[in-house]
Amino acid sequence: MITSLAQLETVQKAALANDIPLNNIIVVDGSDNADYVSLEALLQVEEKPWREFCSADTSRSAIAALMTTSGTTGMPKMAARSHLSWVAENQAIEDLCEKPYAV
Repeated sequence: MITSLAQLETVQKAALANDIPLNNIIVVDGSDNADYVSLEALLQVEEKPWREFCSADTSRSAIAALMTTSGTTGMPKMAARSHLSWVAENQAIEDLCEKPYAV
């Protein structure tokens, strides 16, 4: 959970209500505290190697990001996006093939 110091109390209540450990909270504008990690401290952590895979099945199932939905059919929720989804979207954006229509 990522939040600002101003919203920390609200996020802590939400975390506790949903059995989320308080040490999963990252505060973007605060110093380290026993209950949360500052973004600055998180950025100082040693970088770990990227997960590598060459399987199309793994590409379809490996979650690359959790995105917030707009909640058009109810409450907003998180939706998982796979690596394949991100690659396909970026290929569509960067498609350099000439189109037979005006873009």
